[in-house]
Amino acid sequence: MNAKCPGQDTRYWKAEDIREEECPYCGHFIEFWKTDIRLRCDNCGNKVANPGFDLGCAQWCSYAEYCLGDIKRGYPEPETVKDWLKKEASGILGEEHVEKLQEPLKSAGNKAASYKAEGLLVIASMYLRILSSWPIQLNLVSENSKVLDSSRHVIAADCTSFAYPGFQQELLRGDTLLIGCPKLDDAASYLEKLTGVFKTWPVKEVTVVIMEVPCCSGMHQLVEKAKKNSGADFELNLVVVGINGETKEERKVEEPS
Repeated sequence: MNAKCPGQDTRYWKAEDIREEECPYCGHFIEFWKTDIRLRCDNCGNKVANPGFDLGCAQWCSYAEYCLGDIKRGYPEPETVKDWLKKEASGILGEEHVEKLQEPLKSAGNKAASYKAEGLLVIASMYLRILSSWPIQLNLVSENSKVLDSSRHVIAADCTSFAYPGFQQELLRGDTLLIGCPKLDDAASYLEKLTGVFKTWPVKEVTVVIMEVPCCSGMHQLVEKAKKNSGADFELNLVVVGINGETKEERKVEEPS
C-alpha cells in the first residue's frame, strides 16, 4: 500500500483500528491492524483473514488503484458511485432538478481535485447538504419530516432569498429553511403545519425573514400564533428586508407581558 495515503497514516487512526481476534484454528489471539488483509498465527502457523479489514475507500478514492493494486478489483469505480448518488438523489428531488445540479457538482469536484482533495467526497457532501434540507416549501414538507429535526429554523417569505444578496451566508448559515408566501398561499394550512412542527421537534430558535411590504407581515403573525398554539418555548427573531435588498430591521421578538 502507498504509505502516503492519509487513510493508512496511523496518526489519524482510532483505537478500534488495531484489535485482537481469536485464531479460528487454535484459539490464540492475533493482533490485526486495519490494513492487514491476513496474518499468519504465531502459534499454529495458519493464515487467518482479518475480519475487520475494510477498504471502503476503494469505492470513492480515485487513487485506489495505485494504492491497492490488485486488491482494488471487485470494488466499484468512483464513476459508479457518482451514478449511484445521482440515482438516489433523483428519486427524492426528481430527475430534472438533479440534472440541473450536475454542472455545479462537476465544477466543485474539479476544483477540489485541483487542490489535491478528493473530488468525489466533495460531490457526495454537496448532495448530502441539498438532501438534508429538502423540501423547503411549507406546502410540501410534512410536519413529521426528518428534515425538520433541527433546533434552529429559518422561516422566510418567498421573495426574501431573491431580494437579499446575503441570504445564504448571513441568514441561513446551515439552519433548516422553510419558505412560503403569506399572501398567495393558504394561511390556515400554514398555521396548522407550523403548530405541528413546533409541537413535534425540539426547536430552540426560529428566525422569521420577511419583506418590508405590508402583506409579508402575515408570515411573522403566523409563526407567533403557531408558537402560542403549540406551547413551544423558543427564541423568536425577526429580520425585515427592504425592497432594495437591504436589512431594514433585525431584532429579537420579546414575549408579550
